[in-house]
Parts: sequence; C-alpha cells; structure tokens
Amino acid sequence: MDDLNAMLAQLGGGAGAAVILTSVLKRAIDIPARFLPLLAVVSGFAISVVIAFGTGALGPSAFVAAFFAGLSAVGAYETATRSAGL
Repeated sequence: MDDLNAMLAQLGGGAGAAVILTSVLKRAIDIPARFLPLLAVVSGFAISVVIAFGTGALGPSAFVAAFFAGLSAVGAYETATRSAGL
C-alpha cells in the first residue's frame, strides 16, 4: 500500500506542480507557445523524480510513473489554457 501511495503522490504531485510551474515560467519568461508542452513534460518528469526520491521509492517504476506524470501535465496544462485561459 505504501508503494501505491508513493506512486499516486508522484503522479498527482508531479503533474500538478508541473502545470503550475509551466504557467509561471510562461508569464515570467517569454517562452514560445510551441515549447510549452515540452516544458510541461520535462518539468513533470523532473518534479516527479524528486518526489520519488523524497519518498524513498526511487526505482524503475518511479521513472515510468514520472514519464506519465509529465504526459499528464501536458494534458492538464492544455486543458487549463483552453478552458480557463491561463
């Protein structure tokens, strides 16, 4: 059960933080719109790996979950920009 909790924290935390980080960086630095999905994937992956390291669950499954956190960050960011105008 602890592994499941760590993976859910990694997915949700990584994706959620990546959406916020991408939005903040978009406003702070003039990044072209075509690079924003790539920024969301990379930041979601990086934040998710940091969360996995912090929970002590850093292993092969953590990197797979980090990849999916990055992908879900792109979807969440695109949805937020289209619906809420962030």
